[in-house]
This record gives sequence, C-alpha cells and structure tokens, in this order.
Amino acid sequence: GPYAELHGGLTKPNLFSERDTLLVEPFVRWSDIEGSVFSFSLFDELSPGKYLEYGIDVNYNYQMTDHIQASIGALVRERDFGGSIREDTYVSPQASLTFDGLLPCGCDVRLQYRYRDNDTNDEVANYNAEQVSLALLARF
Repeated sequence: GPYAELHGGLTKPNLFSERDTLLVEPFVRWSDIEGSVFSFSLFDELSPGKYLEYGIDVNYNYQMTDHIQASIGALVRERDFGGSIREDTYVSPQASLTFDGLLPCGCDVRLQYRYRDNDTNDEVANYNAEQVSLALLARF
C-alpha cells in the first residue's frame, strides 16, 4: 500500500552562545498499508499499517569542548490508526554526549539515554521504557 512522509527542519545556531544550536524537526506520516488484526483489549479491528502520525523532534546541542557535544531534547508524536478507535501518544525525552574524533577512524562516539513513554487507549500497547545506547558515528 501507499506510504508518504514529510519532514521539515529549522536549525538556529548561536541561540544563547556561540557554541549552541537548537534543532526543531516537525514531521507527518501517512500510511495505507493493508492488513488487519483483531484487538481483544479494544474489541476492535486494527490495521497497524493504516495510520496518520504527526509530531516534532526538538533538540538543544551545546559544544562543551572542541571534542565533546552535549544534547537534550524530546520527540513527541501522535498516531491515529485508520478505521480504529486506537490512538497513541508517544513522548521520549533524551540526553546524550558525543565525543568527536575519539577513534583513529575519525569516528564519533555517542552515549545516549532516552526515556520512552507510549500512552494509548489500548492497554496492552501501553509501555514505559528506558534505553541507553552507545553508537559509533561515521561521516562519508
């Protein structure tokens, strides 16, 4: 089935100082992919591939030193499933530290903490989770 996604973005460097940046990225996604399941908790037919989702990702970055960048932000999104009463609200604040050029490959290393909260009217799909990740970043 069809799928469409639209992303935008605004970057504001030097928001409070010469070493910081604010990134604001709104988005909208629409999917009409076929397939359905029956949700016993909602007592409703659910098509997980048919939805409208919109949200925003906002991050504030601060270059602490020439090789260390700190970031805080949050991703917030709403997903409404087509043909169903299910609605999800997802909120995910995050904080990270990125170490630039730490490895001989010229790669960056990012340590990130993210809290994930999915609030939905489908009780079996509600969840809260904490995620810690370590990523190797390379530019091509």
